[in-house]
Amino acid sequence: KQPERIVQAINRPTRDTALHFINAWSDTRQVRPPASKAYAVLNDEQPISGAVLEALRNYDIRPVPWTQRIDVVMELAA
Repeated sequence: KQPERIVQAINRPTRDTALHFINAWSDTRQVRPPASKAYAVLNDEQPISGAVLEALRNYDIRPVPWTQRIDVVMELAA
């Protein structure tokens, strides 16, 4: 099975919205191919809390601020 890339847009990146995606990823990760990756595309009109970024990274979710989304286009297209 090919690895999957899971992308979740988060309009208001807060502790609660990050935890919601972390829980969803954790619940389904074991049934996905081993090399699957998760990305959280975050609205960065307001500063994003370091705690939110750290929480996502701790669960192997790559946080991507909206203004930096171009940096992952090739990775997501692969």
